[in-house]
Amino acid sequence: MKYWRAGLWRSNSLKVVIYRLLAKKIEGLSTPENHTMSEIAVKDFLNYYKTTRNLLGIPGSTENAKYMLEDELEEHPVEMIKEIEEWLDNWLIKWRQRVKLTLSPIKEEKDIQKMEMQIAPVMSRLTFIEELRDIVIGSLVKSGEICFTDLLADNIIKAALMSVAQYYTDKNKMIQILEKNPHIILEAVLKKVKSIKNFKGPLVTIRIEKRLFRDSLMPEGFF
Repeated sequence: MKYWRAGLWRSNSLKVVIYRLLAKKIEGLSTPENHTMSEIAVKDFLNYYKTTRNLLGIPGSTENAKYMLEDELEEHPVEMIKEIEEWLDNWLIKWRQRVKLTLSPIKEEKDIQKMEMQIAPVMSRLTFIEELRDIVIGSLVKSGEICFTDLLADNIIKAALMSVAQYYTDKNKMIQILEKNPHIILEAVLKKVKSIKNFKGPLVTIRIEKRLFRDSLMPEGFF
């Protein structure tokens, strides 16, 4: 039992640290609020960690990052928790700047679904998509966009693919061209990352249940 508990702590150590830090930083944070924010923050910190430790683009980078992070937390807990806390302070700033929480249906939902239907088959067939996603994530992190990095990266790639797709009626032909010339989509996504850096306002809209989030966690002016 002792060893099982130790293994469980290692596998959940980052989430435990972030959960406790959020509870300390946001007075009266409820359990559902904390769980939701912690899950997002854990993914975002792993992307930050992969970027700062030069793990992006390496096969199995996420799992490698988890193992390396667990080792650092075990061997140098004070230094590692300090780094996580400093990152979390910036993440919370970005949360309030970039995330729009709404109770109403998202107006763009139908457009998003339409884009998903058109682009999903293309993304699933591109052999370099994971490498491209890592490049976008790294570019976002280096630009200071550290909140909802997975979602932002996917949205950027999909939007870039949509901009390319308008020139092709044949999706198979489009895939063949991109496979031979991946720089086409790379240039498009990096351009979008740059435009995001200069954009002021929310980048992610999430429909939530009122009982899960208090108004204090919702950016002013959205209700």
